[in-house]
Amino acid sequence: MKNARHIENQETKLALQIIADVFEKTDHAGGVYLINPDEMAFLYCMPTSWSAFNYDPSTDLGFNIKARQDQLGPDEAKRLIDGAAFTIMSMIRFGQQTKIWGTDLKQMLEQGGRLKIETTPFPNIQHLFSIDRRNLKR
Repeated sequence: MKNARHIENQETKLALQIIADVFEKTDHAGGVYLINPDEMAFLYCMPTSWSAFNYDPSTDLGFNIKARQDQLGPDEAKRLIDGAAFTIMSMIRFGQQTKIWGTDLKQMLEQGGRLKIETTPFPNIQHLFSIDRRNLKR
């Protein structure tokens, strides 16, 4: 799943593609954000051989979550669902850690009272199921 926003910087676009290729080649799930002087970009790579996330170009996000016992057997279906659950919970924990550390670093920069950092969140951040996902396909 890639940015829904347009990325101007060609090197950033290339880096995102290289990183996506590494995730796929090494069978890893995860997310990454890249920052250049003018913009921030992000990428989530969810499908792996060890989880129930599967590439599916027919879906808006480019993947689905599926592990049917009648097709895989109960043990394999459970293994894949467990992998997807671990991926999701790891994403949540990393997001929590990133928010805490980002806030701490912001406070460090502001110490001394000479600097006040103000930021504007991305406009219209939405839940996954309400996003126009036409531009997210891999």
